[in-house]
Amino acid sequence: MPLPRAKTAEGLRRFRGPVLVLLMSGRDLIAREFDEVTKSHEAWKGLLTHPRIRRKDIADADHTFSKPEAKAEAQGTLLDWLANGAATAQR
Repeated sequence: MPLPRAKTAEGLRRFRGPVLVLLMSGRDLIAREFDEVTKSHEAWKGLLTHPRIRRKDIADADHTFSKPEAKAEAQGTLLDWLANGAATAQR
């Protein structure tokens, strides 16, 4: 049975719609662990560079985006991604 990280990568590879991978917080150990997994496991190779996949890093954010500025940036990113994803899906 594949490791969970390989299963997650395979599911993402099979999905053909637009993806906002994560709003990555710069001050978050879980985000750094995600980066390590995606850089070090073959299942993730090249996957996150696909044009349909978007990643947004918010350098000063913690895991819960507790600062108002970080929360506003995360919300703006999500709204923009939803609007663009909807426009893409209608074509």
